[in-house]
Amino acid sequence: MNRYETYSRAGIRVTRIPNESCLNPQNSGTDTRTFSAALLILAPGGRQNAAQTAMIPASLMAGCRAYPSETAILRRTEELYGADFAASVIKKGAYNIIQIYAETLDYLTLPKDTLALMAEVSRRPLFSPESFRRAKAALLADISAAENDPRELARQRLFAAMFGDGPHGYPATGAREDAENATPESVREQYARLTRSAPVELMIVGGDGAEQAARNAPEIFGLDAWQREPADPEPAFAPEAFFTPPESPRVITDPTGAAEARLAVGFRADRPFDHYAAALFSACLGGGPKSRLFRRLRGELGLCYFIRADYYRFAGAIVAEASLTPANVRRSAEIILSEVRAIREGGVSEKELRGAKADALRALEGVKYSPPRLCDTLLSDIIAGEPFDPRRIETVTPGDIRRAARAFAPDTIYSLIPF
Repeated sequence: MNRYETYSRAGIRVTRIPNESCLNPQNSGTDTRTFSAALLILAPGGRQNAAQTAMIPASLMAGCRAYPSETAILRRTEELYGADFAASVIKKGAYNIIQIYAETLDYLTLPKDTLALMAEVSRRPLFSPESFRRAKAALLADISAAENDPRELARQRLFAAMFGDGPHGYPATGAREDAENATPESVREQYARLTRSAPVELMIVGGDGAEQAARNAPEIFGLDAWQREPADPEPAFAPEAFFTPPESPRVITDPTGAAEARLAVGFRADRPFDHYAAALFSACLGGGPKSRLFRRLRGELGLCYFIRADYYRFAGAIVAEASLTPANVRRSAEIILSEVRAIREGGVSEKELRGAKADALRALEGVKYSPPRLCDTLLSDIIAGEPFDPRRIETVTPGDIRRAARAFAPDTIYSLIPF
């Protein structure tokens, strides 16, 4: 990560990302610049404490000592030239991550003042009973929305079947039962535990104002006064995570009676694999209109109206998902398995691989114009324990794709419709 400027204080790593992306792409050719910052608290994933962690962002935004209500916080953001200021929970690797993100102009004292607001909200939250009630209601609404979204429901149940109660088996929202049983005390205690011991990252993106803000961060956040015994981020994908493939993938169905079916087929790594080759294998399999699954299932056979495959790097998994009619579920699952076997045995063509590489490099080009994506890329590097190297994409060969495909074995077939 030598392109970044990084230092640690009180177990909190502060990283400035100096990048031309601080130029506002919507005002090309002007001197308009933005300042962005992300405070990331890495909570252990899995079911335990997930619901309490998921309630923390809304609780933080409900008020702190200096700004005792959501309205007061919003009023302060307006004084900061309409700064974007939000908190959320995201899932990455083995972590459910509390994120406070801010963006404003890189102008005069705005970067320093925006960091001061972030410090106040994160260090001195009120956790009032009313904020807990609202956070709990919002979380339960999110859980209900996922339960009524066939795509999200299928993905969640597939991952629960594949990974159980572990870090990858539950979404960042946790379980409904745990959310219903949460108390104001349990949420407050969870945040206290995390601020004492969880890995914390402060990422700052921008130009001269960002550089000055990064230098002032210890004073702004009072880092030297934080009493912390932080743990280092855990390895992204340990060797013991490799699984023993079953003789045949297990099949799980839910008799919902819905007119629309949702199919999800999960593959897990059973041996070491190359990350770059695995990502391109997933892209060749189901990454877009030129992919194997799209051309076969939708283009040639018309069996589905949505199909794609995604690579979950930190879970060591590839998941193919399809939306289709109930009558086409069984045949579609068989074709997904057969296309993976075909790549395992025969690889992909040079043309397929060139297209997948071009798509990947095109997507990466847009990262430098998006501060949130820059922060996300750095976070992935931290969790992976190594920086992402775009040059490695160019070196992947068809043989590498075949070897990557052989590292992923079918684990579970999940369908919202019995077949």
